[in-house]
Amino acid sequence: MAELWRSEQYLIDPHTAVAVAVARDYRRETGDDTPMLVVSTASPFKFGEAVLDALELPAAEDPVEAAARATGCAVPKPLRGLADKQIRFTDTVEKSAMEQAVRRLLSM
Repeated sequence: MAELWRSEQYLIDPHTAVAVAVARDYRRETGDDTPMLVVSTASPFKFGEAVLDALELPAAEDPVEAAARATGCAVPKPLRGLADKQIRFTDTVEKSAMEQAVRRLLSM
């Protein structure tokens, strides 16, 4: 995330950052120069804390707004005020319990 921001002033989300890293590693390791497309499907502002961390910026009470101020990038309207929204999902599931959790959700 930080490398692309510093080199291109392009802000990406953590998932897209992984895809970009994999694409770059693939090119470096194989020498394949076939045109490649990495598609981003998430806003970096869904991951305000990760953006601040990646860009080595201080933590903030509202990380989305802090990331927007620091980068000059506009927060998409649906994500404005994200810090004030109620958390909808709080469950975490260990990998070993994933199948059981999915079955439980499907039976609801």
